[in-house]
Amino acid sequence: MELDKVVMGAVGVGMFVMVVTGGGTLLNAGGNSFLGGGGLSIGGGMSDRADDDLLWWDLSMGKLHPKGIATADGYDLIRNVAAEHPGEARQEPTAIVPLLADDCTARAPAAGEVIANVYGAVSYFESGIHAVTHAQLMSQAEDWLERQVKDLTKPRPLPSGRLQTMDIVDVYVTDTSAPVYLILQSDGNGLAWNLQIAPGVELAQVTVVAQQTVGVANVPMGVPLDLIGTGCGVDVTRMPKAQWDFVENTRNGIGGSHSQELLDAHYDRAGRYADWFYGVFGVDPERGTAGFGKQSYVLAGPLPAPEALLDYTPMGVMHVTDTALILTGTKQERQSAKIAAIEEILVAAIHGPVTDLQYSEPMLREATAMQGDP
Repeated sequence: MELDKVVMGAVGVGMFVMVVTGGGTLLNAGGNSFLGGGGLSIGGGMSDRADDDLLWWDLSMGKLHPKGIATADGYDLIRNVAAEHPGEARQEPTAIVPLLADDCTARAPAAGEVIANVYGAVSYFESGIHAVTHAQLMSQAEDWLERQVKDLTKPRPLPSGRLQTMDIVDVYVTDTSAPVYLILQSDGNGLAWNLQIAPGVELAQVTVVAQQTVGVANVPMGVPLDLIGTGCGVDVTRMPKAQWDFVENTRNGIGGSHSQELLDAHYDRAGRYADWFYGVFGVDPERGTAGFGKQSYVLAGPLPAPEALLDYTPMGVMHVTDTALILTGTKQERQSAKIAAIEEILVAAIHGPVTDLQYSEPMLREATAMQGDP
């Protein structure tokens, strides 16, 4: 089943998108909202190994070499976990289905379940899918309209803007000791978690806590998938670490009082998020966390034995959180589709075609020129 094309339309200012696949799969999306986020670091400390020269990491944002794999106690190399991996190749999902937050709650892990905890922001590994949010469309439409009415004698092209690529993060789930409750936390925009389930793993639950657009692929059939996402009022924020650059700089008096204010605010957000997380899941959000700022591979569970390395599973059905547009195709096709969506918003806002705002003379209102009048 191939992802063939994207068809879009609008009712008023409410955008929707249909993703049409070879099997006729449809995605229908509604409104969206956004929350602020914070910095990240690798969970755990660095360990000495002969491969250190192959890996690098930025202590302020927790970046690993593209072939490093984030673990709960530091990092490893992807070759120690996977028998094969896609390298830098891009992937396409076979189908896209909606992932919607219902009541903004999730069940707590049950007795006897082991928690696999992942926290991420962005990845080195880009897919060919672009997600465009309602906020991005509305912001660009409003900006164009504001600039246009300030000078109605100068027609302006509709904005195309930057397209948000969905980044793939492969999550290798390897714990066979008990049913696994997988928690995927994200304060980055456009992450696509691609699950790699080791033989013998019993996946009991997947819960996504997302601050912005996110996707999850290869969730086994019958495994419950819950989302606490955009619109739920959850400010996904990781507790600052001593090794973060901005923490160390603030401690050393670099950045002045404003830096301390920002750090204090971050601690406050992280504390409130930790309280919320503990209330839902019964554990601290940092417990056993494989956390990162930029990384393509994550190990959620123990390192597999050399003879038990995991084969790679390509992107399958991807569940994507509520967003305005999912775009594929050439850059020109994607930009054209986004421009058309912005134009539909503007047409609904001004109750007429966009060309109505492109005059050779300023518009008049009660004998007063509107040029420069917002």
